[in-house]
Formats: sequence, structure tokens, C-alpha cells
Amino acid sequence: MGTEALLPHEFLTAVRLRLGASVYVDPGWCSRCGSERGTDGWHALCCAPSEATRGHNGVRDVIHGLASLSDGAARTEVPGLIAARPLLRPADVLTTAAFGRLTALDVSIVAPHAAGAGADAAATQVADKVRRYGPHLEALAADGVSYRPLVWTAWAGRTMTR
Repeated sequence: MGTEALLPHEFLTAVRLRLGASVYVDPGWCSRCGSERGTDGWHALCCAPSEATRGHNGVRDVIHGLASLSDGAARTEVPGLIAARPLLRPADVLTTAAFGRLTALDVSIVAPHAAGAGADAAATQVADKVRRYGPHLEALAADGVSYRPLVWTAWAGRTMTR
């Protein structure tokens, strides 16, 4: 993640989104999914998986960098933590730095206007993560791993952990 300032057109778009002003002059259709995108720009925040992944990975890398300052063994995207489901990756960062014991930190950044986000997108995402990994928490704990979802909204106005 760089320290560059936003370009003028990026700043203008960000301000329009934040204020709820129109981003597009006319409604149109999303070239990715074919849905009507409207004029408010919200659809682009929810329908951009490559950008979302890049943002997620940027946050993951910052957390990993901070964890690595006190835990040289901190790792990212660790497979095989759940023996019964080895392809699941509940640890975007696996570290002992966060809570003094081995912890799987599961990073999420959610768009408050996404379908299914609910009244509180961060709380909805934490509940979804706990529901997804809940059946496996005992197995993780038996292996000495604590599971912690870390959730931010796209506006960074709400941060949650369980």
C-alpha cells in the first residue's frame, strides 16, 4: 500500500460517494455482471471482486507486517488448519502477536450497501464468519488455535472483532 494522494478525479468520486451525490450522469449497465448500476456508484463498490481482493490483501499484509514485528513466525493464508476441511483458510494471518496465543486472524472488508449487509454490515459479516467456521472452532481450539474475525466496513466507520 502506497502513500500516494488520490488523483483529483479519484478524490471527486470518493467525495461524491461519501455525500451520496450522483457518480454517473445517466444510469447504465454493469459491464461485469450485466445489472443496472444506477447513478449513485454503490454497485461498483459491491461488484468489483479483483479490487476487493486487492484491498483485502493490502489490509492483510499490513496486519501481517505488524504481527511480524513481535512474531517472526507469523504467516499469511495458512492452509490445512482444519484437518477435516484442509482447503478452508480461516487464517488470513496466523500469529501469536495479537492475543498472546496462536490466533487465526480472518480479515474482512464489507460494503455497507452490499446485498445482505443488513443494518450493520460489520456485525452481519462477523455473524457470517462465525456461522461458517463455527463447526470447526473446537478442532481449531484442540490444536491450540483461537479464531478471530476482523471486520471493517468499506467506509472504515465500524470495526469489529469477536
